Amino acid sequence: MDDAVYLQWLFDAGLKGGVNYDVLGAHGNTQAPEVDVPLNSLAAFPDASFYFRRIEQLRAIQVGAGDADRQIWLLEFGWTADTVHPAFSWFSVTEDKKASNIIKAFQYAKQQWSPWIGVMTLWTLADPTWKPDREEYWWAIDNPDGTARPALTAVKTGRLNGQI
Repeated sequence: MDDAVYLQWLFDAGLKGGVNYDVLGAHGNTQAPEVDVPLNSLAAFPDASFYFRRIEQLRAIQVGAGDADRQIWLLEFGWTADTVHPAFSWFSVTEDKKASNIIKAFQYAKQQWSPWIGVMTLWTLADPTWKPDREEYWWAIDNPDGTARPALTAVKTGRLNGQI
């Protein structure tokens, strides 16, 4: 079921902040290759759930249910550079684009979603056993040996210079 519909069902069934949740957890879906484009604006990505900004729809449902005082935390977000697996390669970006998108996502959230956005969990650091035949390998911001990919370098630099 579409997560926006499901969330509305939860609120319709009595979900209420402070009673049965403190923070709304969501995934910041990132199949669309651009951070700040409007939902359904890219022909190759016809569903709102493909967009990072889908979180805004979930927020509207949350606010409509009277829970504007509750934050949303991104349980995971990121982009893949996977050109190997057909299930993921159709929306892959380059390692450099992944890096710039991650920085832009943090900046967008800070500028557009503050104060209701909370924790943003970036997916992921590589497991030392991962090989390119695992789809998770391509989401990682570092290599299995711990060396940085462009995204890790961008996150470190952005954090140190106050960019994110």
